[in-house]
Amino acid sequence: MYKWPDHFPVQCPPSNSSEASGSLFRFINGRTPALRDFLSHYERDPNAKVDHDPCLARGLSVLKTYEDCDIMRKGVPALRKKRIAVGKPQEASGLLAGTPSRTCQGHCTWWRSVAPADVVPLFTMLSEPTGD
Repeated sequence: MYKWPDHFPVQCPPSNSSEASGSLFRFINGRTPALRDFLSHYERDPNAKVDHDPCLARGLSVLKTYEDCDIMRKGVPALRKKRIAVGKPQEASGLLAGTPSRTCQGHCTWWRSVAPADVVPLFTMLSEPTGD
């Protein structure tokens, strides 16, 4: 059903993951969703030292609610200048697991089983940065 990239570690995504469904919110850098916004930490720099679970480095940080985006923005100053895109993953586009952070209990990781270029059209802009 899913075709995972060769660079995924064994048992990644983890067994507690489930089909990504409903709306997903993602902080992005530009005025519109772009390919670079849907690359994992690993895909952006495969040689970077990872201080956390290597499986998490292969996934994308997403949130399930706009309220969680507000919580993240308040808790992580770097996110205040980013924009928010919202999308609905298609069937078999990946698996999702709750990965709560110190800042936000609603944080999730989405492991894409499709190419980043196939994800970009699924997302649209939701808001401008607040500048707070």
